[in-house]
Amino acid sequence: CMDEHSQFERFRKDLTILAGFYEQTVRLNCDVRTEAKSLSFANMDSDEFERCYKAMINAAIKHIFRGCNEITENRLLTFF
Repeated sequence: CMDEHSQFERFRKDLTILAGFYEQTVRLNCDVRTEAKSLSFANMDSDEFERCYKAMINAAIKHIFRGCNEITENRLLTFF
């Protein structure tokens, strides 16, 4: 029941967390909260950008496209 923009933002944040770019904090009730880091590709150097981009692609393949055969996975990798 969320609009398209909100759904995309949630998807982007979840994928960022799965790629390992997150910060965890502990709330007053001792719950651990995981939040996606704010990524600005324009402010990254080329090595950091490449590391982040590859991590996002690998997270997508592992968690979203899981179960794909090797041919499909290779096609996805050539797309990115």
